[in-house]
Amino acid sequence: MSTHLRTWTERRRADRSHMIRAGRITSGDRTLDCIVLNTSVTGAKVYLPAATDIVGRVMLTLPDGRIRQARIRWREGEQIGLEFLD
Repeated sequence: MSTHLRTWTERRRADRSHMIRAGRITSGDRTLDCIVLNTSVTGAKVYLPAATDIVGRVMLTLPDGRIRQARIRWREGEQIGLEFLD
């Protein structure tokens, strides 16, 4: 494993639970279906079936029905990394 990959893994603040389950992202008056790929106590990675221009803060409805306030920290294609704010 390269040093870069080890460094990235060690920087994570929390273990992640991997899944592929339906969720929803709400930004302003827009609600988009998404797929939750993983979650932790600090954030989540989601897949949106189509590129979107949402930025900033969003509400993520998790597969278990919980709603979390989050900030978009990164995006790569159709995947978005969220940091939970609550």
